[in-house]
Amino acid sequence: METFFNTKLNIYLKGIFLLGFALLWIKLLITGNILNFIAPRMIPFISFSALAFFLLGTIQLFLRDSSDHAEHDCNCGSSHHQRTSFTKSILIYAIFLAPLLIGFLFPDQTLGSSGAANKGIQYGRAKETPKDIHQKVKPPKQTSSPKNATEDLLSKSSVVLTDDTFIPILDEMESHIDRYVGKEVQLTGFVYRDPKFNHNQLVVARYAISCCIADASVYGLMAESSKASHFKDDSWVKVKGILKKTVFDHSKIPMLQIQSVTALPKPKNPYLYEQLTRID
Repeated sequence: METFFNTKLNIYLKGIFLLGFALLWIKLLITGNILNFIAPRMIPFISFSALAFFLLGTIQLFLRDSSDHAEHDCNCGSSHHQRTSFTKSILIYAIFLAPLLIGFLFPDQTLGSSGAANKGIQYGRAKETPKDIHQKVKPPKQTSSPKNATEDLLSKSSVVLTDDTFIPILDEMESHIDRYVGKEVQLTGFVYRDPKFNHNQLVVARYAISCCIADASVYGLMAESSKASHFKDDSWVKVKGILKKTVFDHSKIPMLQIQSVTALPKPKNPYLYEQLTRID
């Protein structure tokens, strides 16, 4: 019985776990929920690993039933079986079983305001130069003479932060606040409140992922409204208002004086994905 546990059952369980992880990856890929954990550019790697796990798992199961894997006595007087205590084996397999159970049985969770409180809000990347901004903001197609990204923003009376432009435009406004003061700004995100805020202040925030949620950063625009207290933390809103300048934690940052707020359902994919787009 001990020999069976240490050889055939071990091989069988390894195959089952490999197939289990392959099926979990496939489930996340098919449902699109994989984007709750990684950036789109990492999907090819996950797809490859799902295929590799499936092939390795199948091979493991084949070896378990293969007659070529039958054990023989070499008459050397020594045992060649890998002996592991029952308790240790259970603990090792439990480590692999836990994420499979969580992945299949529990709904996927996304990051919210509690994570933002731990990571802190970035109101822009002041260390970046205007050249960096031009590399990241891809302006809409122009019907007239071409303009660079900054000139395109400045020429508009209303600035809309979309999923693709949320971070670079926020960076640009933080780096050159005076250029944008008085402009109408519109953005969508979840509600976050810093403990230092007044009752009428909040942040409209988004998580941005470079590779996976482990490196997620929180970007947001501070906003002010008499109705701010009506919106709970983690609720999703679409806000429109006039950009102002304020001081928070001894730093000058942009702030939105909200004119209208619309409650929204939480999007299926709430994350932004950081990427560099070169504009010649």
